[in-house]
Amino acid sequence: MLLATCLLASVSVVGAVEKPKSDVPPGLLKKFDKNNDGILDADEKAAFEKEKTARQEKEKARRAEMLAKFDTNKDGKLSDEERAAAKIEMEKSRSEMEGERKKAKEEKKDAKELGEKKPKSAP
Repeated sequence: MLLATCLLASVSVVGAVEKPKSDVPPGLLKKFDKNNDGILDADEKAAFEKEKTARQEKEKARRAEMLAKFDTNKDGKLSDEERAAAKIEMEKSRSEMEGERKKAKEEKKDAKELGEKKPKSAP
């Protein structure tokens, strides 16, 4: 029993030495850990930070666009009424985008089925 416990403990220690534990969420680690060592090195962290900054800038621009579009009284913030109008338009836009995605998916499926049903020409 003691021998089995020691073996199990040594296997755990060996496993920990082989692949360091990272504090990075698995999804980010998978995307940015290019050398697959289980941690982000300086270059990988720089790539992550660059993407994060770009995402933040895009969100900042989107917010400014929304404010410009829906801030009808031009006070620099959205009132409850302005926010409600923005929400309605966003839901409409989201619904339209979802419809377009479904249509494209169906068209792709139809094209695939037509390709499979297409008779092969005789040699």
